[in-house]
Amino acid sequence: VRPRSMTALAVETERIQRFEMQEDAGRVRSVIREIDVLGRSVSTMRAVVRTFSSFVPKRLVQQLVETGIAPRLGGSRRDVTILFTDIQGFTNIAEKADPEQVLLQTSRYFAALTEVIMAHGGTVDKFVGDAIMAIWNAPTEDADHVAHACAAVLACRNVNQELNAAFEREGWPEYKTRFGLHTGEAVVGIIGSSDRMSYTALGATVNLAARLEPLNKEYGTDILVSEAVQQRVAERFLFRPVDTIKPRGFGSPIRIFELRGEAIHPTASHMQSG
Repeated sequence: VRPRSMTALAVETERIQRFEMQEDAGRVRSVIREIDVLGRSVSTMRAVVRTFSSFVPKRLVQQLVETGIAPRLGGSRRDVTILFTDIQGFTNIAEKADPEQVLLQTSRYFAALTEVIMAHGGTVDKFVGDAIMAIWNAPTEDADHVAHACAAVLACRNVNQELNAAFEREGWPEYKTRFGLHTGEAVVGIIGSSDRMSYTALGATVNLAARLEPLNKEYGTDILVSEAVQQRVAERFLFRPVDTIKPRGFGSPIRIFELRGEAIHPTASHMQSG
């Protein structure tokens, strides 16, 4: 007869493989030494996987656990949507405030925006200072990634406003966020060295998304997107033409737009009201 402890270990291992890990899950114990040692190992593995997923994209860790394939340097070209964010005047805030509070409040801000990005199918690639870089359609495929990215940015702005209202009540400066969004082909994969790897996207698509974000300051906007984004979802979101720019390193001029909100379709509105 299979001991209950062995059955519990098998169930727990399958949960880890499916990335269904309970934070309050206890360690499986047994009077049989070998099973008890195995229970300690499974508990350690669960903690390592959970911690690892806090430092690299969670969906990437999930894929590694599910497939059992070790990460290797290299990548492939694929169509992605890239988001860059930045907090206006963050350096000034950080220099004047208590360092510990800066870390706590900024972590709170990152947590709020990350939750929204992930809920809309995005992957947070990295945090750089007060900035966020996020990717759609990698590592998990998403055929509607442009629309999901646009919806995520609008939701991020709403969450940011709610958080700023809380900051104001607490006497903390607001974090006014600027967003830059572009879609196109990029090289996506794992770069680095054999002992230090990073999953990311590289190429002109990433560079343009990064350049759109700071342009918000010049045009008095919060969300700037490229024409490539606007063309893909023009019927589902509201855009305002802003300008035509010629970024350094790009051969052709690029039209940029302000993302204003989601489009309201009369037919859908009529069906809901009826």
